[in-house]
Amino acid sequence: MSTRSERYREQLEQLRAMEPVELLACCIRGEAEKQTYTGKFPSGCAVRNRVLIPRWWGSIYHGVVLHPLQFSCFNENETDRLIPRMLNPPDTAAWRDCQRAAAAVVAGELDITGGANHYHTVDKPSWADVWPPVWTRTMVKTCVIGDHVFYDDLGTA
Repeated sequence: MSTRSERYREQLEQLRAMEPVELLACCIRGEAEKQTYTGKFPSGCAVRNRVLIPRWWGSIYHGVVLHPLQFSCFNENETDRLIPRMLNPPDTAAWRDCQRAAAAVVAGELDITGGANHYHTVDKPSWADVWPPVWTRTMVKTCVIGDHVFYDDLGTA
């Protein structure tokens, strides 16, 4: 039986082997799965906005999306829950929306977030002590779309 850390490393290798559009679709699924296409697309835009800024761990989706502690759906504590679902997505309308949003983002469709590179859910998660997150205090809120509030760090992070 492998440990959680070993399973996580194996899963990261599978994610690293994906094409950028496929990885972004997985990120959108993990971050905004229950939203409509209209709520999924802006999450992808925020990721792309990080890709376009060199200080965000590279200029490729893999570097930005898989950087530790940036997108909660890829954190090690999701090894047994979310990540396996992203590696084996069902053929559902929700997954097809994730794929369509990712393809539109990577193709350069117009950003509707006002340049946001951060976001969080509108509602406070059960695990959170403070909401909105502390990191929002140094950022400018750009918009609310679907279940997410979007922010631009304006170069402060």
